[in-house]
Amino acid sequence: MTRWRASGIHLLLSALLGVCVLALLFFVWYPGPLFRATGGEKLLLLIVGIDVIAGPLLTLLVFNAKKRLIKLDLTIIALIQIGFLAYGLTTMTVARPAYIAFVVDRFVVMPANGLSKEDQVEASDPRYRSVGWTGPELVFVERPSEMGELEAMFNSGLAGKDLEYFPKYYRPYEEHASTVAARGRPLAMLKGQNPIWDEWIGEIEQEHGAEQVLYLPLKAKLADMAMVIDKETAQPLAYLEVDPWPAILREAAQQQAQTQAADQAEGEDSAKHESESESESESESESESDDGDRGDSTPATEVDSGS
Repeated sequence: MTRWRASGIHLLLSALLGVCVLALLFFVWYPGPLFRATGGEKLLLLIVGIDVIAGPLLTLLVFNAKKRLIKLDLTIIALIQIGFLAYGLTTMTVARPAYIAFVVDRFVVMPANGLSKEDQVEASDPRYRSVGWTGPELVFVERPSEMGELEAMFNSGLAGKDLEYFPKYYRPYEEHASTVAARGRPLAMLKGQNPIWDEWIGEIEQEHGAEQVLYLPLKAKLADMAMVIDKETAQPLAYLEVDPWPAILREAAQQQAQTQAADQAEGEDSAKHESESESESESESESESDDGDRGDSTPATEVDSGS
């Protein structure tokens, strides 16, 4: 066997293994753009670089059928390759998105290593006491109602550990779909920021119906994006690599301007009413004063007439 054939066989086996790994990453653990948003690209380069390229290249360099220790050389190369692959897969495994949690008014990607065992044990629902292996699961995070818990969560949030880090507040997503849908915003709000984004939005509206889709912000480790949901069921329809916050900030600014205008109009109306009330009071005072003057002059005339 020539070194080129040996390297080719090694390359084919490495490529098949790489395809299986990438299929697991892209279609199960990191669907859609979550791979880029959670920082998986660097590990992808490691897997491709070491396992698909460097391994076969080393085989090409060292292979010699007549060499007495060729089997040892190939074994060392294989062990190095397996070691880097194990490192990459372990890192991707512990950092994989375990949940996509809806919290108040947004979705948050929760990695598997973001949940401590102590917090998982406290989950009221047994399903959330351990993370799954079949991809991120949708959950609804219910805000605590007791004052003591609210205060504890507030202090925890100040320390950087927000509500989504506590599985004891996780609830089945389907049971709270109406609450999620009520928080959704019209997808058309995202238009006008980028022509490419507008094209993506147009395709989604054409596929699902412009009146049938909403969006909510989705926060991930490295990038935020928009989650497109169905208006009725709140089920995710697509991930959009679109920054959702400019549209949300614009909406908030418009609402604030409307509120200020309403307050100003109400203040002007109140001032107008006060002014009218003061005018009426002054008119009544003047009228009473005139009546008093006429009352004082009448008896004087009667006295004079009597004399």
